[in-house]
Amino acid sequence: MVRYALIKVALVIDDPSLQEVVVRRLRQFDFELLPVESAYELPMLVTKNETDVVLLDIRLKGDEKLQILAELKKARPATEVILLSNHDCIHWVMEGMRIGAFDDIPEPFEVEILSNRILAAWRRKKSVKKSIGSSLVRYFEKTMMAATFAQAGEFETARKFSGKDDTSETISDNASENEKKS
Repeated sequence: MVRYALIKVALVIDDPSLQEVVVRRLRQFDFELLPVESAYELPMLVTKNETDVVLLDIRLKGDEKLQILAELKKARPATEVILLSNHDCIHWVMEGMRIGAFDDIPEPFEVEILSNRILAAWRRKKSVKKSIGSSLVRYFEKTMMAATFAQAGEFETARKFSGKDDTSETISDNASENEKKS
């Protein structure tokens, strides 16, 4: 069972009354909620607090919010973003999804649905971070094995671990360079 208190959710909602309602309703799920007064504070808050999911209201100033979304995804690609929208901002939703938003929730919405989307976004973040981590570990393991074999003078074996076991590729590259010089 997932403990929602472990999930950090930043809230960027322009309408204070909506933010108050969302905060009050999401508290029943025991998320760690981080209300943000200005969308411009978001990238710093996400980095500082290791935020898992962001609820980003794009109903007002959608173009500015999408710039912030792009900055956020560039700095913290694993952080998932759910867009809060309405029927008037479909074009911003489409652009937000292209930039990397996880999902959108059109207003009006049920808090249970929002809670489920937050949980799904958090699970996706966990799986992305895990796959990135395991890929890096495999890469470093192979690199270290290749370095060890190279240091021992086993250059063919080192090439196999480094993924460069085809010497014909190197030979053809050298031939192409020689032809260009001629």
